[in-house]
Amino acid sequence: MKRLVMFFFILQLIFICSANAENDKTEKNNIGSDSLKIVEPETKVDSEKKDSKETPKKVNLDREELNKLVKAYNENPTPENLEALKKQIESNYDKTLENKKERLAKLEKQINELTTNREININKKLERYKNKRSKSDLKKKDKKESKKKDKKESKKEDKKEAKLKDKKDVKKDSKKEDKKDEKLKDKKDDKKDSKKEDKKEEKLKDKKDDTKDSKKEDKKEEKLKDKKDDKKDSKKEDKKEEKLKDKKDDKKE
Repeated sequence: MKRLVMFFFILQLIFICSANAENDKTEKNNIGSDSLKIVEPETKVDSEKKDSKETPKKVNLDREELNKLVKAYNENPTPENLEALKKQIESNYDKTLENKKERLAKLEKQINELTTNREININKKLERYKNKRSKSDLKKKDKKESKKKDKKESKKEDKKEAKLKDKKDVKKDSKKEDKKDEKLKDKKDDKKDSKKEDKKEEKLKDKKDDTKDSKKEDKKEEKLKDKKDDKKDSKKEDKKEEKLKDKKDDKKE
């Protein structure tokens, strides 16, 4: 029974030590975060920042030794092993207690400094917020001015683009008109050329007609000449016949 009681007592002590260690960790984290949120006094800003940035001291609990003693007592539960285990637990407990006292002293020091420098810290925060607001106002003004400048520049660019577009349209229209004029000129030239060709053809036709007419006249003249020649020949024949007739008549007489 005594052994069981001692065993449970040791387990309770181990549980208390581990719980205290976990509480120490959470408290350290909380203290660190609170100290970072608090605005330090103007005279001791650098020192307080360094203190807040410093990591809290770790309690050098000899856990390996504790585990060894627990194991030794479980294997051989003698009064000597129990006494050694008790001494180790007491030393660990005292170390955690000292650490808590140190942190409590630091916390009290910080609280005292914050209470004495209350007005300074409040004014500093107020100035920060004022500066933030003035900066934000300046940013808004800069944004508005930049937007106005951008709008003006965009309008200028639009005007330039519109002018360039109008110039291009005018050039296109002028090119179209030039093309139309060229087409009309070509049409006129084609008409002139066609008229010239027609005149040439008419002249050639007239020449052909003239040659035909001349040939016809020549043929007519030839026919007339032939007729005349025929008439002459017929007269000659008639004369011959008359002569012959006269000769016959003379013979008869």
